[in-house]
Amino acid sequence: MKKFKKYIGIDFVEKGRNIEKDGGLDCWGLCKIVWQNEFDLYVPSYSEEYNDLSEKDKISSCIDYSIDKEWVEVDNPQIGDGVVFEICNVKFHIGVIIDARYDRFLHIVRNGNSCVEKYTSPMWNKRLEGFYRHGEMI
Repeated sequence: MKKFKKYIGIDFVEKGRNIEKDGGLDCWGLCKIVWQNEFDLYVPSYSEEYNDLSEKDKISSCIDYSIDKEWVEVDNPQIGDGVVFEICNVKFHIGVIIDARYDRFLHIVRNGNSCVEKYTSPMWNKRLEGFYRHGEMI
């Protein structure tokens, strides 16, 4: 968990993919940076696939496409797995498992900063869609 502290408190920036260049990250950007820096895993940006967060269907399609091509759904998450949530009945939010023993994930939401929460909390448990492990991490 200690190695993930540097990712806490990052500003939300829509379509943010690079902290230095964009000044912040969105949920996929945060996951992308964590996977790249901590797990040597490179995933597509998808920032050119949609215009803004109002295009929930396009964002959901990006998540679906990535899951279908590169990820395997798992029942027992481990550190580094993606955790996907449904918002308004579409896959719309993603975080990274940083402590499977205590159900903690790292994520960021609009109008907020990156933080650690429990995916079993009432806020997230009812939205939990699934846990996914990238093929290169199996």
